[in-house]
Amino acid sequence: MVRQIDSPIGAAYEVLEYRARKRDLLDLAQAAPRYPAAPEVIEHIGTVARQPHYFNHDMWLRMNGIRPVYLEPGPTCCRP
Repeated sequence: MVRQIDSPIGAAYEVLEYRARKRDLLDLAQAAPRYPAAPEVIEHIGTVARQPHYFNHDMWLRMNGIRPVYLEPGPTCCRP
């Protein structure tokens, strides 16, 4: 048994012959190179990935022009 990640590209190729419309398709897999990225690119990705990034619902609301209002829970908030 080979342990590997299933590729959606391979799965797409498997179902090509069963599609109803036989028009030509654009093979987007051609954009994925078969060789590793340059060491400088890998180093830059590693540097950026180590930096803390935080994003939450409040930030999303504010970026879309919505000012969130937070209500303090009252005595009736959590009654069964």
